[in-house]
Amino acid sequence: LSLLVPVVGLASAALLLDERLTGLQF
Repeated sequence: LSLLVPVVGLASAALLLDERLTGLQF
């Protein structure tokens, strides 16, 4: 479980960054 916490955090952060980048592009 301790390994899943940082992975989920990075995944959520990546999704937020992707949404921001796509929003800036369009």
